[in-house]
Amino acid sequence: MEAIVLALHVSSVCPDLYDGARALDLARRANERGLSPDRYRETLGITHYRNGQYEQAGDALLTSAESDQVSVYGSFFLAMTQWKLGEQPEARSSYDTAVEQMERTWPLSPGFNRIKAEASQVLGLN
Repeated sequence: MEAIVLALHVSSVCPDLYDGARALDLARRANERGLSPDRYRETLGITHYRNGQYEQAGDALLTSAESDQVSVYGSFFLAMTQWKLGEQPEARSSYDTAVEQMERTWPLSPGFNRIKAEASQVLGLN
């Protein structure tokens, strides 16, 4: 839980307080325990993205997406990762999927909207 709080919220809201090494360590340990493998794999992918490790992020996020357990956050981070890896068509498709998921579930969520804005910026949509 702490890994996702660090990777999603602290990194966005208070970037000066974000400890990437700690977040990655926590995400790895949670993933190794395998209590909820898809959710922790997604967390690991998000944490890799936040640490600029785009290939590792892509691997973890794609594996999570293939399990059909990817969250709105995971879809936005997958889009940003794909963009950073030069996979623009895939990134746009993942972004559109994330927006559809968001609109079906919690369209007014401040967290979702914050990550959506970040993804829009990364993909050059604004």
